[in-house]
Amino acid sequence: MPKSLSFHAIISTMQPQRHAMIDFQQRRDQVGQKVLHELKKRRAPSDFVISLLPSVPLAEHICTDCAYVGIPDRKKKGKDLVEVMLWAVFALCAALYVVTRGLHLITHYHFPGEIVRLCSLFAKLFLAFSVVYTLWQSSTEYKACPKCGNTAIIPLDSPRGQKLLKEQQRG
Repeated sequence: MPKSLSFHAIISTMQPQRHAMIDFQQRRDQVGQKVLHELKKRRAPSDFVISLLPSVPLAEHICTDCAYVGIPDRKKKGKDLVEVMLWAVFALCAALYVVTRGLHLITHYHFPGEIVRLCSLFAKLFLAFSVVYTLWQSSTEYKACPKCGNTAIIPLDSPRGQKLLKEQQRG
């Protein structure tokens, strides 16, 4: 006759499984946080284009609005999310074109050619939109105050910058 186990014996045999499940959940959460952190660091394609262009290190500037003295931020017009979405839609349309073209050839032209041409058209359109938006966004870089976001900042070594600095030190 099998020996019956007590409640405490059953629970004690389950403890290692429970700890393994908690360890798995903690590791899963840590991996998820790392992935989110990496995704936040990812930038738009225009940032890659800007990094390829020669850039002059910025000197100290003074803000005409809040009198901040320091190195300004480099900003650009447009939204990074729009740019990423344009490239994602292009990739989707290109993948759909490849699949529909393959189906068209495999089925010996029984798959509708209009769908293939439509996917091709959308892939070409979104490629053009994506390239134009990326080039536009990378060409509209400007300097802005990191404190207030004002674009009217003046180099400190200019006469007007020196005048504003003296006024700030007095007042």
